[in-house]
Amino acid sequence: MKNRSEVGQLIAELLDDLQRGSVIWQLAAIAFALIVGWQAAARLRHRLARSSSVDPEATQKIRVGGTNRLVFPLAAYVLLVLGRWVLELVQQPVHLLNLAVPLMLAMLSIRAAVYLLRHTFAPGASLRPWEAAVTWLVWLGVALHITGLLPGVVHFLEETG
Repeated sequence: MKNRSEVGQLIAELLDDLQRGSVIWQLAAIAFALIVGWQAAARLRHRLARSSSVDPEATQKIRVGGTNRLVFPLAAYVLLVLGRWVLELVQQPVHLLNLAVPLMLAMLSIRAAVYLLRHTFAPGASLRPWEAAVTWLVWLGVALHITGLLPGVVHFLEETG
């Protein structure tokens, strides 16, 4: 029952932020992080694409591919954490950012894991189920973390093991 109250409290805090108008600063921080992260990824992708025509080796392709997949969520994650820190310094509520940060970290983790899977194993139909499994596992972990159920699940798994 404790977990339900945590989720209920989270929803109540978000609704309170919405009514007081303090959610605007959080939305601005999220929008800023997403836009700047996207711009950083686009600029770096453009720069690497220009340099890859000079050096068409396989390592260059891997570097460009990894950059395409990881720069946006990494830049956005760092900016979200910084935005949350700044808003906490000026004593603004950060409940929405407390949701956005783990979601962006999950996106970064999924993209990194899928990228590693694609470059570790031979491409083919058997790779798709592994990519899906990694994606679902990360999102499940984030959902359990946000709802407050993760410590109970971890305790259960430790007891079972």
